[in-house]
Parts: sequence; C-alpha cells; structure tokens
Amino acid sequence: MGIGWFLIALASPFLSAVTNLIDKYLTGHMKKKEAPIGVLLLYSTLFSALVLPAVVVWNGGLDVMNLWSVLILITAGGIEVCAIALYLFALSKEEASIVVPLFQFTPIFGYVFGLLLLGEALTGMQILSGCLVIAGGVVLSLEFSEESRLRLKKAVLILMLGSSAAYALFDVLFKYAGSSDTFWTVVFWHHVGILCSGLLLALFVPAYRKGFIANVTGNGGRVLGLNILNESLYAIGIFCFNFALFFAPVAMVMMVSVYQPVFVFVLGIMATLLFPAFLSEKISARHLLHKLIGIGIIVTGSVLLLL
Repeated sequence: MGIGWFLIALASPFLSAVTNLIDKYLTGHMKKKEAPIGVLLLYSTLFSALVLPAVVVWNGGLDVMNLWSVLILITAGGIEVCAIALYLFALSKEEASIVVPLFQFTPIFGYVFGLLLLGEALTGMQILSGCLVIAGGVVLSLEFSEESRLRLKKAVLILMLGSSAAYALFDVLFKYAGSSDTFWTVVFWHHVGILCSGLLLALFVPAYRKGFIANVTGNGGRVLGLNILNESLYAIGIFCFNFALFFAPVAMVMMVSVYQPVFVFVLGIMATLLFPAFLSEKISARHLLHKLIGIGIIVTGSVLLLL
C-alpha cells in the first residue's frame, strides 16, 4: 500500500489530539462536580451502542467469523476499556501535554506483543527511530517545578505505562483476529466487547452508574453533546488506525502516534490563547522550549521511520 497506510494512520493522532483536549476539559468538569471519573468511561463504552448498528448498516451485514476470533475481539474490547480508564485517571491528575506523550511507550509493548503473537520484526533503522520517539516522549513528560527542577510524576507514569501496554495488546489482538477483508466485522465484535464492559461497570459499580445518570439528567444536552462529539471523533480515529494495521507492522503503525503530542501541543496553545475558559496549558517560554525539544526528537524519529 506504500505511503497510503501512513496517511490513513495519521488521521488517528490528529483526531485523538482533539479528543485529548476535550477529555481534559471533561475530567476537569467531573472534578468540579465531584463526580467520579468513571462517568466518562461509561460515556465512552455505552457509545458503542450507537456504533454497532451503524457498522452493520454501513457494511450491509456481517461476515462470518469463527468463535475463537469473536472471543478474542470481545476480549480486546475489554482491554481497550482498561486502557481508556487508566488514561482518564492520569489525565485527571496532569495536563494533556504531559500525559499524552507517555503514549509513546505503546510501540515498545507493541513490538513485544507483535513479535510474540504475530511474528513481526522490525529493521535496525525502525528500532532506532522507535528509540528516538520514546526518548522524545520521556523528555516531554518531564515537568519544571517552581524551583526550576525537573520532575516526573510517578503516579501518572505508572498509569500511562499500564494504559500503553493495554492499548498495545488490544492493537495486536485486533490484527491477530481479523484481516482487511473482515475489517467492519472485526470492528463490530470489538465494540461488542466495549459495550459489554460498560454494561458490567454500570451494573457492578454503583458510583459510576449513579454519577452517569445524575450527569445526563443534570447537565442537559451540553455535556452529553460534547461527549457524543468526542466519542465520534475517537471512533473515527480508531477506525483509521485499525485499518492501517492490516497494511503495516503493528509497531510501525503505532509509531505514527508520535504526532499526537505535536498536535496536542499546537492545539493546546491555540485553545489556551483563544478559549482560556475551555483549556489552560502552561505556555511560558521555558515550558514551550522544553516541549519543543521533546517534539523535535519525536519528529526526527518519525522521519527515520519512513526511510
């Protein structure tokens, strides 16, 4: 497919960056309302109830898949929910421009899972580019304290390492169980897993269920509409990413996500300047230089990826 897989995959980090900023606003909103972050998780999972019929109509039905593949995809959907949960908890503790770069650990886990389950291997140049990408992500994850010291919040790091590992396993299972010929059927069963996870959370975690109902009834259409927009953009981005998985090694497609911190950085500055009530990022000269250095390393690694 040549460069086509890269262009398709690139839509995912851009749309994800938009959703990251919306997520940051929503997590802040939940904290102000003293509502559990799990409410946002229910929005994400129950949105699949809208995706499922849309996939069936769009594809004109479903292809036949064996039971083993279906079970793997449903499991993969549950794993993705775990990844989203860890990410949301991390985002509730830190700025989007600090949290999102830590997703650059995903290719490391993707390489391990891809090697073990799919037999995929990378060239020396691709491994080097991945190391540069990860180094840039680590640089971006560092934060200046008031005393001009660099520090890394361990809680955020642990949460995002868990989220990155879960996302990597989900991606590998998605590719393992399907193919480009059964893409929409694979998407369908994946979202069945997501929806089942959401229903289980609503059933067994009363705080999430009560918070979700209170949020829907108490905020009218504003928060609900913003969540629907957010989940729609996220779903489109995931579709693009997963489709690209069928045309390139998992770890290579994951490395395209290096552009997500770049998009978050640029869009975060724009939002801070134009819509400060919606989002506020640190944009002092010191913080901008720090982030630009990390982004520069990431872009260098991504360029090597395409050589």
